Amino acid sequence: MLEEKIKRYKDQHINLSYKVLVGDPTDEIIKYAEESDIDVIVMSSRKITTIIRAIGSTVRKVIDNTRKPVLVIHE
Repeated sequence: MLEEKIKRYKDQHINLSYKVLVGDPTDEIIKYAEESDIDVIVMSSRKITTIIRAIGSTVRKVIDNTRKPVLVIHE
């Protein structure tokens, strides 16, 4: 399913990628983002509300510990 979506965007000259990593999610996301030439970290959260403190703990830790922009999408 991911490969189909990536191909669709690639046809529109939009570069998307994904990577499966093993370990603590927060640490692995931050490490990969800092070591890679990415423009934005996109994450989903089921706990988004109007108060930023209410988003999920992994999303919150990534936002707090990276210099990359983070786009959070409500599931």
